[in-house]
Amino acid sequence: MYTAVSRAEEEILNGPVTPRGDTKKPLAGEKHGQWRYRLGNFRLFYTPNPVDRIISLDRIDARGDAYKD
Repeated sequence: MYTAVSRAEEEILNGPVTPRGDTKKPLAGEKHGQWRYRLGNFRLFYTPNPVDRIISLDRIDARGDAYKD
């Protein structure tokens, strides 16, 4: 899992708002502005701030729990 997270981190840093198929994409609705990165059975959620060049890691959650409020 560590290797997958490291790859995700690198890809997010190199293009935080560039979608990649079903792996990296923006969320819609109330979560507008937040992005999701798929890591197998887990989801990494982050919020990019291109103006300040900051990426906030919001959470990593199991797929089944990821979209529950």
